[in-house]
Amino acid sequence: MLKGWATQGDGLAYLRKFFAYIGKSKFLTGHTTATKGRPAFQAELGWVCIEANWAKIHEGKYHEE
Repeated sequence: MLKGWATQGDGLAYLRKFFAYIGKSKFLTGHTTATKGRPAFQAELGWVCIEANWAKIHEGKYHEE
């Protein structure tokens, strides 16, 4: 077993779906209105990989749809 997946292919399939899901978020992809003179937030890989952020993404916190 590979950290929760039965096969490497299962893990890769999960990651593909997860990053496709991120790509559907206006907030995570920087397609929101900038505030207070700052550019819109855009998630970077290092930010996504923080356990708390990963969980929030998984829970749908950053998806309006």
